[in-house]
Amino acid sequence: MIRIWEVKQQKNVASFADHTAPVSSLAFSENGYHMASAAADGVKLWDLRKLKVINYGMASDAADSMAVGYAEA
Repeated sequence: MIRIWEVKQQKNVASFADHTAPVSSLAFSENGYHMASAAADGVKLWDLRKLKVINYGMASDAADSMAVGYAEA
């Protein structure tokens, strides 16, 4: 599960439970609108304004670890 916290108010403002495996990597866009997450079940791209997955990719059976990075085009 991924949880987004609002530091000033010290509370959870969003939770994402779409991965079926433990999340191994997270990356955020510079503007804060998108997040990429990686787990053994694949990579997901999230729209943080709509709080939903907008794209995903499946992991290879041979992958034992994954990392993601985010770069604006």
